[in-house]
Amino acid sequence: MTTPTRAAAILALGFLAFHLPFLPASLEDLDSINFALGLHEFDVAKHQPHPPGYPVFIVLARLVYAVVPSEAQALAAVSVVGGALAIVAMVRVFQAWTDLTAPRWVPMGATVLAATSPLFWLTAARPLSDTMGLAASLGVQAMALKAATDAGLGVAALGAGLSGGIRSQAIWLTVPTILFA
Repeated sequence: MTTPTRAAAILALGFLAFHLPFLPASLEDLDSINFALGLHEFDVAKHQPHPPGYPVFIVLARLVYAVVPSEAQALAAVSVVGGALAIVAMVRVFQAWTDLTAPRWVPMGATVLAATSPLFWLTAARPLSDTMGLAASLGVQAMALKAATDAGLGVAALGAGLSGGIRSQAIWLTVPTILFA
């Protein structure tokens, strides 16, 4: 494991340690209520959850909900894990963007700056698909930018499709990167 990857893993574990004990006790808005309803019955026509439905996110949340009895905490746990994964993926994306053009500390410094921003920190604790969608998008971008073969790019493209099932806006972040790569 390289030093930046190790540092990102430590930052991600710290992120989890500061978030998991403080998961929300209740749902906070209509969107989180719709996601909670989707845990019980997936029906986009009934806004369970709201369109487009986010089926991959619901599958992940249902897996967590089987172990965590609170809808709010199950949804938020998926989001918090997404935040930790986003941190690791961020380092990879920043490394790909700055290869040979910036000092070695820049990718980790940029990741620390992003991961400690209030917007990222607070969004990760919400029982919504935003942060897991960001994690999926960053993971796909990292795969696409580091792909050395057509097969690697194909895996990134598959990831882009799946990321759209977590958060539909992920397509706007992943497809241009794949086309660039």
